[in-house]
Amino acid sequence: MTTSYLTTAAIGMPFPAMSHASTADMPTFSTDGEYLDGYCQYGVTAASWGENRLDVLLTASIGPLWHKWWDGSTWSDWQRLGGYCVSAPAAVSWGTNRIDTFVLGSDRATYRTWWDGSRWSRWENLGGYSHYGVAAASGGENRLDIFTVGIDGAMYHKRWNGSAWDEWDNLGGYCFSAPAAVARGMDCIDTFVLGGDGAIYHKGWDGSRWSNWENLGGYCQYGVAATSGSENQLDIFTVGCDGAMYRKGWDGSTWGDWQHLGGYCTSAPAAVSRSANRIDTFVAGGDRAVYHKCY
Repeated sequence: MTTSYLTTAAIGMPFPAMSHASTADMPTFSTDGEYLDGYCQYGVTAASWGENRLDVLLTASIGPLWHKWWDGSTWSDWQRLGGYCVSAPAAVSWGTNRIDTFVLGSDRATYRTWWDGSRWSRWENLGGYSHYGVAAASGGENRLDIFTVGIDGAMYHKRWNGSAWDEWDNLGGYCFSAPAAVARGMDCIDTFVLGGDGAIYHKGWDGSRWSNWENLGGYCQYGVAATSGSENQLDIFTVGCDGAMYRKGWDGSTWGDWQHLGGYCTSAPAAVSRSANRIDTFVAGGDRAVYHKCY
């Protein structure tokens, strides 16, 4: 996961830094973002199983998982789901009224709980010993792919095939954040992590094999989020060294430049697309509450 760049003089590092925000840019999420309350210890995640549905989950300061949802007109109160979590959660939906959520427990193993349309399941231990956190994607109905970072810094992958979990698979790399993952088509998955140089790296599954790692540049804090609004579209979001959120898009053939979205964020962002050309993003602000903004 090493690609050479010209040195950025401002920080003396061999990769491109994201630009600094002006003072006026810094409070964006607390002035024009939507305030959803809550208190995030590690971070926030989001999923959507319908055009007018959003589900947001976070890990609170004392470890339990909390859930809040949008029904198309109003936000619910925060609902306590329990558990003792030491990472931001990951969430994905593979069908109507279905949510699968993953966290790291106090033993650093990956745990799963799911909503089946009427109730939340008991916690399931999926094993492993992980740094940072976990990512989840679904490339089809009753299909799940999860990713985490092992103690060796490599990314690991575990797949649910509809009836059983595969063993953990080592995908290599040297990662410094929880991964992000998104499916942009049937059995087509894209993953993203921060490398040791603070840049974002991409690795994709095309249905038959994994690509090599691709350096997308940037200099990031916390981690990265990814979403897809259509089969040949990707949008990734991260937090720069100035605390602002940045966005980069892929149109099916090339990656665009980084776009500065402002804000002052204290966690990796979350992003989800619930309809074509609609992306909802979530971050923890300077007060550790959750803020929401759509694009």
